[in-house]
Amino acid sequence: MDEVRRYQSDWDLALAHLKEWAQQREVPVIDMTALGAAHSVAELYFDGIHLRPAGDRLFAQGFVDWFLANPPPRRF
Repeated sequence: MDEVRRYQSDWDLALAHLKEWAQQREVPVIDMTALGAAHSVAELYFDGIHLRPAGDRLFAQGFVDWFLANPPPRRF
């Protein structure tokens, strides 16, 4: 899984560009980088991209936690 870490700077740059784009358009971005960094790559991913069941659970719960803390505005 060291192969994944080799591209970390590319991922960081892409995430920075995405966040800048989203901020300009007032689009929320859920950054789960810290959540994933607390675990080993091998624990969460099969190959650095595709999630294992543990990764599915972790990031799904991260989304639920974010959504509950940031409910969409009522439009009615």
